[in-house]
Amino acid sequence: MSLNTDRVYSSYYEAMEEKVKTRYLEKLDILGEGVSDPYTFVVVESRSLSNMPSIEYPDIYNYLINTPSPYTKEELKSYKSLMVNGI
Repeated sequence: MSLNTDRVYSSYYEAMEEKVKTRYLEKLDILGEGVSDPYTFVVVESRSLSNMPSIEYPDIYNYLINTPSPYTKEELKSYKSLMVNGI
């Protein structure tokens, strides 16, 4: 596996053993050309809501109802059981 001179590599990558570096580069190559080492990304903290992805009703429904949960749909619909438990 040859080193791509267009990529910027992190200190994390530089500290790896050669076998691990080879596997790491193979994984980056799967993502395509132009994909940099993810450990070189700079995280910018922003409090602006314009930078947030749009979230709509189906997204919330899918997250709350359709994702695996210890509760069933019937239990979530059963609001009276909450009153029994004092909630």
